Amino acid sequence: MKKIFFLLLAIISICFFNGCYRDNLKELKPQAAACDSVNTITYQSDIKAIIAVNCVSCHSSKGGTQPYFDTYPNLANYSSTELLAVIAPGANKPMPPSSPLSQSDISKVKQWVNGCRPYGKVVVTPCDTSVAMSFSTNIASILTANCTNGCHNNVGLGHSLLTVADVQNDTFIVYHNISSLVYSLIDTIPSRRMPLGRPELSACQIAKIRRWVLEGAKNN
Repeated sequence: MKKIFFLLLAIISICFFNGCYRDNLKELKPQAAACDSVNTITYQSDIKAIIAVNCVSCHSSKGGTQPYFDTYPNLANYSSTELLAVIAPGANKPMPPSSPLSQSDISKVKQWVNGCRPYGKVVVTPCDTSVAMSFSTNIASILTANCTNGCHNNVGLGHSLLTVADVQNDTFIVYHNISSLVYSLIDTIPSRRMPLGRPELSACQIAKIRRWVLEGAKNN
């Protein structure tokens, strides 16, 4: 009887502390600030060249100096505070050590960080979710840019999201009383939130996916 009692007590304790962890996640880990919606600086068009010229000769697998900045995920996952601190004029240990970045390059890096480090083209448009969402018009491009480009494509990691049928399979799985697809985008645990190794989807993109799901995830 004592063994059963202590076993039940252990199970209740685990559930209790797990619940406390989830409930207080925002207190334990402050949430990121909202992205700068007017940012037009991207990794592909602006930042990659700055890093290639000034950083990767050392900060790459070939150069051997950690942290590595030779790929987008490596740079995108690096601390914003530390990145901006080491390139700031007058830094204790400025980077690159041989020749500081120009003010123009520093401004671009700051704008990119404040814009949530986008990879490719940024199109600043109003977010309209007042009309029905179409998979072909509204959803497919979001998935292509953020999900199937490198991972969910039958070649990389993760299940395929290449076709609307693939997406529907993920959409209709219910997890924590919400569509698995939507939950994976808003998961409060960073190591589980999608897309992995890339900036979070914008609130507008998530709102569009959520509406499409609530409308039945139609092939339209």
